[in-house]
Amino acid sequence: MDLKTLVTRTLEKKGVLAKIRAELRASVFEAIEEEDRVVEKEEGLPPALLGSCNDRAKQLHASPSGRLLTALICEYLDWAQLNHTLKVYLPECNLQRFLES
Repeated sequence: MDLKTLVTRTLEKKGVLAKIRAELRASVFEAIEEEDRVVEKEEGLPPALLGSCNDRAKQLHASPSGRLLTALICEYLDWAQLNHTLKVYLPECNLQRFLES
């Protein structure tokens, strides 16, 4: 077994690689979301990421029970300290502004 495979397996076993992947996904979404806000503010264009949730998610968020369900998911992710997952979930569901208000 070569060193690269050994290190990779060890890091996967300890959960380090999963954490790095989650942090990277969260950082990518944050960067896109930040750029979306700048473009929306300066150019008045609709955001690429924040307005991109699918039709099923839009239907869910239109109902009070759907918003409650989403809020519960967010609360669970926060409680479980799955911060990177939450950072990806919020913009992916187009909920950042909803939860900030």
